[in-house]
Amino acid sequence: MSSKLKFVPHLLSAMAWTGRWAEALIFCIVLAGSQGGFAQNQSPNESKPSTRAQASHVNNNQAPVSRPNKHVQHVVPKTVQPIPMEEPSSIELSPELMAISEQVQSGHMPCELGQSVTLNPIPNSPGQFALFFKNNRYALIPTLSHTGAIRLEDPKQGAVWIQLANKSMLFNTRLGQRMVDECKSKDQELVALHQRNSPPVQLLSAVNGADEQR
Repeated sequence: MSSKLKFVPHLLSAMAWTGRWAEALIFCIVLAGSQGGFAQNQSPNESKPSTRAQASHVNNNQAPVSRPNKHVQHVVPKTVQPIPMEEPSSIELSPELMAISEQVQSGHMPCELGQSVTLNPIPNSPGQFALFFKNNRYALIPTLSHTGAIRLEDPKQGAVWIQLANKSMLFNTRLGQRMVDECKSKDQELVALHQRNSPPVQLLSAVNGADEQR
């Protein structure tokens, strides 16, 4: 706008020289009013970028406000109550039963289908054992067996532990079912491996072989 007003002094001089003072005065008043209005109209627009810049600066310096997540749920873990083990029997075992207990294979034993059991002697209870299987605990005592197998029994819960030379198994006599099979200690695993590599000779095959040799 200042470049366009360079001709104003020359115009005023020409008007004054020709005696047109009234017109020159009116022209100056109109020109002053237009300049003031232009400046008044420009000031708010020119101040807006400064205000926006200040607001942007304030927002950038403000630390982000963390808002609580309403969708987060606090899950309280459930407390699993262990199944109490039956108290060991307070009876004293006979020498015969004590001799059976000395042959029991104890410790942690892997079983079929990725399962396992743990059989340990019960402290301060000679000849008695604690068997742990899944969430179940049994207090076992030796009993007599007519098959020659090692037999441990929990009479209160109906659990029976049968130990053979190559494996052990757990039964539930109340339900009439086998709970787990193919449980083996290190010694039983060696026996099972020997039996797989050296299968027993069938009696009928041995008799037929003897007849052929005759």
